[in-house]
Amino acid sequence: MVRWYVTFLILCSSVAVSAQDIVLRNFDVFSDGTHVQVKWTIEKGSICNGTKIYRSENGIDYKEIGFIDGICGSSTEPVGYEFTDTNPIANKKSYYKLRLGLIQFTSAREMFFLDASAAYTLFPNPSKYTANILYNSNGQKHDFQLFDLSGRRVVNLDGVSGNEIKLHRGALPAGLYLLVLQSAQGQTTTGKLLFVD
Repeated sequence: MVRWYVTFLILCSSVAVSAQDIVLRNFDVFSDGTHVQVKWTIEKGSICNGTKIYRSENGIDYKEIGFIDGICGSSTEPVGYEFTDTNPIANKKSYYKLRLGLIQFTSAREMFFLDASAAYTLFPNPSKYTANILYNSNGQKHDFQLFDLSGRRVVNLDGVSGNEIKLHRGALPAGLYLLVLQSAQGQTTTGKLLFVD
């Protein structure tokens, strides 16, 4: 019985040491427009036995969505890996992390996957303080306007780059607002935003 106990301690000790030595050069999560790509590189000298890919809708409860079997990493050079989430959570924030070997987890990476069929996504709506508008810019600048129900323009942003507008309520009163997003080519998208107290 003593012999088994000593062997068990040696085995656990060696697993813990190798797991602590796993160093990532990078760990990125991004959208290619239809899927979510998860890419990471294990630094040279770091080796683990298998990698599991996890996803969560709330950053707390994770579900395994993929597994790369076998020895990962190399003692002589950095090794890159990638995984494609072919069924990402659309129009909602999600979180990805890796389990390297038996016990080492990475920190989570946050991702908002915008469904390409949606003109835009607005959240939270209704909102108390800040609303996020995500849209597919196709590399074009957009003009953004927000109108109250009387037709008065209360926000005007010209030449917005990127795929996201973070709209702060500021002194705007609670109520329903009409948003207008227009591309440089003249394509117009409209929607409604409700600010509440």
